[in-house]
Amino acid sequence: MNLAGKSPGEKAPGAFLLPPTMQAGLLVMIAGYADAIGFLQHRAFAGQMTGNTILLAISMAEAGWSQTGFYLAVIISFLIGVAISGSLVRLGYAQAIALSLAAVALAICAFVTARW
Repeated sequence: MNLAGKSPGEKAPGAFLLPPTMQAGLLVMIAGYADAIGFLQHRAFAGQMTGNTILLAISMAEAGWSQTGFYLAVIISFLIGVAISGSLVRLGYAQAIALSLAAVALAICAFVTARW
């Protein structure tokens, strides 16, 4: 039993209201949306770490140290998010909890007006 009161792998009632393929499709659309907004507004990808790694290497090669710090922060933030959501799911919490936290984080980011 875990902190959520469920055995690992135990599913909440109605956990799969959509087929897994549709769930995956929705997640991919959300990721694409977040990547497009992130790149257009901040020149960084929200989920595509390959792109951020390339932009990190370019900023290092050009000795753009503030940009280097920015891309390092983006990649580290992504890894922290992966660790948190992965830990929640592995502890047996419903995937909806991890996704809800991500949705709250996206909502907060939508209202933040400060620029790097």
